[in-house]
Amino acid sequence: MSDPSALRLAASRCRSAAGRIRELASPVPDGVLAVSRRHPVERVWAGPNANTFTDGVNDATRAMKNAVQDALDYADALIRRAGQPVPPTLR
Repeated sequence: MSDPSALRLAASRCRSAAGRIRELASPVPDGVLAVSRRHPVERVWAGPNANTFTDGVNDATRAMKNAVQDALDYADALIRRAGQPVPPTLR
């Protein structure tokens, strides 16, 4: 794909995907924090399963942030390849 308009369209789709991932992912940490505040893991849930849950939530949150960043970086690369200035991002 080297047509500048096709590259700009693909970049736009990547930016939209990044925004949608961010939108869908943002409530996850807040929800987990709310549950953790009401039911602190160390008081009600101990052992490997508690650690697995906490680690899983942290890993998933990090993975979603990385996916957003990857999509934005790819969009920027497409825009540069199209020979256009890179616009401000969702960062």
